Amino acid sequence: MKDDVDFYVFLTYKEDFGKHKIQGFENKFLIVPKEELKKKIKFKDAGKKNVYSFYFHFENEKVWDERVKNGPTDYSQFLDVWKLVEDALSS
Repeated sequence: MKDDVDFYVFLTYKEDFGKHKIQGFENKFLIVPKEELKKKIKFKDAGKKNVYSFYFHFENEKVWDERVKNGPTDYSQFLDVWKLVEDALSS
């Protein structure tokens, strides 16, 4: 992890279903403080290339990553919390 960052921002998307098919995609942002992400990736496998992959699942306002050794990891509290960034910029 980089030492000179405060947050990691994940831009993801969720399918927007129409009556019979996908009609588009909705952008979702996860704003995760570096220290919180450090805690969460302790349970992930970085693989041979030492690269972490995240597979976020969305259900209403819940977000989780299922590909974790100890079971699903909740990221719901980080969904669209731009206030964290605003507070960091104003301090």
